[in-house]
Amino acid sequence: MQSPINVKVPAPEPQGSTGSFFFVDYKFEENIPVIIKPNGAEIVISFQWFPGAFKIIYDHRGNMVSYRPRNMSFRFPAEHLINGFRNDGEILLVCDEITPRENNVNFLINIQPYAITNGLEFVIPIQFHLKAPEYKELDALNPEIWRRELAKNRSYTPKDSISGKIATFNLHSFMKNIMNLHSDFSMYLGSSTTPPCNGNIFNNNKIM
Repeated sequence: MQSPINVKVPAPEPQGSTGSFFFVDYKFEENIPVIIKPNGAEIVISFQWFPGAFKIIYDHRGNMVSYRPRNMSFRFPAEHLINGFRNDGEILLVCDEITPRENNVNFLINIQPYAITNGLEFVIPIQFHLKAPEYKELDALNPEIWRRELAKNRSYTPKDSISGKIATFNLHSFMKNIMNLHSDFSMYLGSSTTPPCNGNIFNNNKIM
């Protein structure tokens, strides 16, 4: 794990203020086949077909950047600190940008005609206590046996424990539950903490 990243979150802007405009929207699939692999100390869920799209509308004219989820990465303990507080773990939804060029003019950087990011990392905290949100959609992927299977085979394709059929992941329901939590976001342009640590990554932290 890399050095902790302390995200300092300012107080929310007063209602009716004319601060930065961001609106997050998404449309994800419900039955996505996955393969689970290790990446150093992390465990990664790789999506095996198009899982849907995630977009950020960044001004009142509807200009946006769009992203396609590539995988989900699990880290323990969490790498991001929120105002100095570290969660027990975190899930990173790692996305590649798929924005049509005409929708990507002058976003974040005003140096070149098309300011294209190197992706988006949506950070979801994990807390091991009774009031923490439950991520029930992950249960279908048999997380209790991931490390055992990966120690034997270096990859694992989840199967239903009763039917033996290949299990799928409901990314739509998972993200809907996350987005419906009564909490805020912290957004900043930084870099990935997974080698090769590309810069110009849009980081979106869910704050519980």
